[in-house]
Amino acid sequence: VLFRSITFMNKSVLILGGTGDIGQAIATKFVEDRVLAVGQRSCDLNDRNSIERFLDINGPWDIIIHCAGYNNPKQLEFDDIAQVEKNIRINVTGFLPIVQKNIDYWKTVNSGKLVIIGSLYSVFGRQGRLAYSASKHALLGITRTLSIELAKYNVAVNSVSPGYIMTKMTTKNNSEDVIRQLENNIPLKRLGQPEEVANLVYYLAKQADTYLTGQNIVIDGGYSAGGFQQ
Repeated sequence: VLFRSITFMNKSVLILGGTGDIGQAIATKFVEDRVLAVGQRSCDLNDRNSIERFLDINGPWDIIIHCAGYNNPKQLEFDDIAQVEKNIRINVTGFLPIVQKNIDYWKTVNSGKLVIIGSLYSVFGRQGRLAYSASKHALLGITRTLSIELAKYNVAVNSVSPGYIMTKMTTKNNSEDVIRQLENNIPLKRLGQPEEVANLVYYLAKQADTYLTGQNIVIDGGYSAGGFQQ
C-alpha cells in the first residue's frame, strides 16, 4: 500500500493508500494548499513486519486518513479464505497499529483527526462482496468506537462512505453494462469523481475545532436515499 506523508498548516498528515484514485485526489487537495510531500512511500498493510518497520522511521501525525483498500470480488463458495483474510488485514487490521502508536502524540497535543474511508458496503451487502463488505462494516464499528475512546484527547474520528466512484477499482470490478445500470439508479445519473470525495475528506481533516465526531457521511449521489428503486 503506497501512502503520502505531508505537512499542512504546520500539521503532519498521513494518507494511507495515497496513490489510489481517491487517495491521490485527497493528496492533491492538500498539495493545492502548498504542502510538502515527505517520507517513505510504501507500507504493506498485509505484513505486520512491514508495518513495524514503517512505524520505526515515520510519524507521528496530527491527521491520519485511511483510504487503503483491497477488493477481490468472489462468492464465498468459490473464494479462498486466505484472500478473505488478506482483505481484512489490508482494509481493517493493518492500519490499527499505526493509529494505536499515534495515540500518545494525540494525547500530548490534545488534538487530532482520523478520517476513515468506508463504503456503501459499510451498510449494504452485495453478491460476491463478502470480504469487502465485512471489512467496510468493521471500519464503521471502528469509527464509532474510536470516536468515543479518543474524544477525551480531542481527537475527531469520522468515516466517509463513497457510493459508486469512477475509479480503476470500479471499472475493474464492474462491467460497462453494470456501470450503466448503476448510473441509471443514481439520482444524479452519474458516478462520482474522486475529487468530490476528496473535498469532503479535506473538510473533515482541516477543521481546527469540531463537534462532528463518530459519524459516517455518505457521498453517493442519492443512491442510498432510494435512488435504486424504480
